Amino acid sequence: MSKRLLIDVNVPRTAAASLARVIDQKTITWGPVTTRHNVIDYGPAFPDVGRFLRENIPFIPSLAIKGSEMGLEFFTYSLLDFERWNVPPPIDWAGRDICELFHLREIELNLGFGSVVMDANPETFRHFLIFLEKQLEEPLLLKLKAKMKQDQSRDCCHFVIAHRFGLDGFVTLDGDFIGPCNQVAKSLDIKLRCYSPKDICRKLRIDEIDESWFAARSDPHIFYEQV
Repeated sequence: MSKRLLIDVNVPRTAAASLARVIDQKTITWGPVTTRHNVIDYGPAFPDVGRFLRENIPFIPSLAIKGSEMGLEFFTYSLLDFERWNVPPPIDWAGRDICELFHLREIELNLGFGSVVMDANPETFRHFLIFLEKQLEEPLLLKLKAKMKQDQSRDCCHFVIAHRFGLDGFVTLDGDFIGPCNQVAKSLDIKLRCYSPKDICRKLRIDEIDESWFAARSDPHIFYEQV
């Protein structure tokens, strides 16, 4: 079976952050700069994350681990990398990096964005998104942007990239994006589909991982998040 999937940043991030809780706040001084940080630890039970996320979270490590065993390939690209740099790393409460479970491969866009240094600066991110949308201007992107909310423009780009590079699916936890996105794809006779982790796992007959996996804590893991 050959399945090549683009993985949204929110997939590994949610699998990790769903167990996070703020336990303290610290002030850190580095030379002339003083910043405040939340001290985050991870607990053994899901907080109230809502039904959609609660149902999908156990399928995320399953998709990564069992999917890899089945020969699935997981991909990322520069815009998703930008997003990943601007959120806390997807380290779960057992100290595992959920991204590493997916063994993400990089899609090389080769769109000529070399004039701007790729970094985590929000202004660079904004310019790159504008640049990318111009490069991807085609019926699929235009119809997606017309149907979606303004803050979903990045997801629109992700789906178009998955289509342009011949992938088999875009996996995201943006529940409001999945249905409308697939409606647009069908209207353009495009076979590519958008999936939640649960949807793609059900399609591929991958069972959710046992909850004991989330409780497999080795050492306490503390993460400092700047506020």
